[in-house]
Amino acid sequence: MFTPSKSDDQPAIPQPDQYVVYGWQRSYFTHKLTAALHFYGATWKYRDKTAANERELRWRSGTHQISVLHTPENWMIADTTPLLHLLDARYPERRLFPGGVAGIKVQILEEYFDEWIARTTVQWRWNYPENHELLSLDAAHGDAEAAKALVIWGGKVCRATGVSSAQQQEAAEQEYFRILAAAEAALGSSAFLLGDQPTALDCIVLAGQRTHFLYDPAPKKAIGNRYPRVLT
Repeated sequence: MFTPSKSDDQPAIPQPDQYVVYGWQRSYFTHKLTAALHFYGATWKYRDKTAANERELRWRSGTHQISVLHTPENWMIADTTPLLHLLDARYPERRLFPGGVAGIKVQILEEYFDEWIARTTVQWRWNYPENHELLSLDAAHGDAEAAKALVIWGGKVCRATGVSSAQQQEAAEQEYFRILAAAEAALGSSAFLLGDQPTALDCIVLAGQRTHFLYDPAPKKAIGNRYPRVLT
C-alpha cells in the first residue's frame, strides 16, 4: 500500500461538491457504478484513473482496484456492491436493492454477475487477440510497452478465473448466450430485468454490455443483432 511522504500531506485531489467516479471507460465495475448513479438521479461526474492520481486513489481507498467513488464528505471508497448499499440509504425512493423477496433475488443475481460472470468478460476480452491492440493501448494510455505487459496480465487473469482451456472458454460463452436469451425474454414484458423499476442487477448487466460485449470486437461480432431488446 502507498505510504504518504511529507510531500503527500496535502492531497492532490480536492474535496468535491458532488460524487466523482474514478475509473476506466472500459471497466466492468466502473460502469456498474455509473449506471447506478444514473438510476439514483445523483449529481456526479467521471474522471479517468491515471498515473497522476493513482497513488492518492490507492492510498485513500485502500486498493488498486477500480472504480473508486469520491464522495462530497471527501471519502474515497471502492467495491461497488457495498457502495450501492450505501447509496440506497441516501436515495431510499430509488433504492436498487429492494426489500422482501425481490430483494433476495437481486442480492443473489447481483452477486452472480459480480463474482462469476466477470470471468466471461475476461474470457472474451483477453483470449481473443483481435481485441488486444484496441484495449491494451487504451488501458495503457498509448504506452506500447505497458500495453504488452497488460496483454500478458490478461492471460494470467484468464488462467486464474478458469477460462484458459478451449472447453472452459466455450462453456463461458455459451453460458452468457443463455443469459442473453433470458434477458431478451424478460425485457419483452417489463422495462427492466426484474420489473418496471431498475435494480442493482440492471446496473451490472448494463455495465457488461457497455464495456465489454458490445464494445470489444470479438464478443460484439459473436452476439451480432440476435438480442434486440438487450442491445437497446
